[in-house]
Amino acid sequence: MLKITGKDFELVQIKNSNHFSLKMLSIINEGKTNERSELKTKLETVPLDYALYNIVMSRLNNIDKTVSIKEFLDLYKKEIEILEKEISIDTI
Repeated sequence: MLKITGKDFELVQIKNSNHFSLKMLSIINEGKTNERSELKTKLETVPLDYALYNIVMSRLNNIDKTVSIKEFLDLYKKEIEILEKEISIDTI
């Protein structure tokens, strides 16, 4: 099986499948004294391209302004480039 990790996600290939389980970093008890970050399952049994799309879109959710389609695509491409640089791939 294949395991792909980044700074805020983990993708694990489903056994005997070409689909993945996606876990993303979530803040638990935000703003409280026992605040912590942990990986929580976001998607189960999804194709790799859809999982990567979800990672990028979750990072872009912080955009708090109106943008043109060109600006959005530029931001999307930039996030893909960042993702490519931070990925670590292991077999498990």
